[in-house]
Amino acid sequence: MRRTHLPPRGFTLIELLVVIAIIAILIGLLLPAVQKVREAAARMKCQNNLKQLGLAFHNHESNYGYFPITTLQRSVGSPARTVNAYWGVQVLPFIEQDNVRKAYNFDLNNREQGNKDVVAIPITIMVCPSVPTQNRQTTIPGSSPAFTGAATDYAATVGVATAQYTNGFVTNANPNGTGIPPGIIGSGVNNPARFGDITDGTSNTVLIAEAGGRPENWVAGKVNSATTVTLGGWAEYNGFIVRGFMTDGTASTSSGGGGPCMVNCNNNLSLYAFHTGGANILYGDGSVRFLRSSVSATTVAALITRAGGEIVSEN
Repeated sequence: MRRTHLPPRGFTLIELLVVIAIIAILIGLLLPAVQKVREAAARMKCQNNLKQLGLAFHNHESNYGYFPITTLQRSVGSPARTVNAYWGVQVLPFIEQDNVRKAYNFDLNNREQGNKDVVAIPITIMVCPSVPTQNRQTTIPGSSPAFTGAATDYAATVGVATAQYTNGFVTNANPNGTGIPPGIIGSGVNNPARFGDITDGTSNTVLIAEAGGRPENWVAGKVNSATTVTLGGWAEYNGFIVRGFMTDGTASTSSGGGGPCMVNCNNNLSLYAFHTGGANILYGDGSVRFLRSSVSATTVAALITRAGGEIVSEN
């Protein structure tokens, strides 16, 4: 009896389509998990950046007896001229950037040509890896001819905008009665803060907060191409009086920047991060905690002021 050999059977079109559909479903299930793992790693790296900055602030305090100053101003040369060095420059020796410190000319301002190349050097510890656009450059105000500096995603919370009080979004009493309640760094020239000035407690007072994405203006998760944010370079003043916005990230004429949302609504002089649900915050004791986007303006204001006498919960 003669045996007939049948050719090997191949896949039908329907079977191939079913296999492709199954693979597509598996990829669809896998991608969100991969993205979550990637964001978790980026968030941890961001937290570590802030912890390193916290150590730098404390080491500076140990060496000099006070925290880095918003504006360190001194007179140099003959005839005398005034030069300023901001907190990002002051912490360079304490974040393993001594080569950058040596290259920076402390007898010049950051906007002068002699520091043009130095302020453009990206410093990894100053940038959050979750921000979509890396290696950003921001215009240095007053530089002539104009040039740019490397951006940072962390800023000093100098105080709370009085608009938060006058518009009723912050109801806790202004500890100074008038003017701007200061944060740890404060806004003065040659006016350093010491541990004794933080009467609210270092574990209850914000030192540095995320203000990510600058100089691009991010509004509720989207780039506002019509506006560019200033104060975005690590060698700049890089501290601001924290404002609030409306929940959609806008600042209406009636609110004037004194809205109820102070986290992740607008990165223009406010707290902003690219982490889901909130932002990383460095406190005066060196700890890093996550501040939720839903936190009230009153709570944020109380955490920023260093001597307001408030008792608050971050949640």
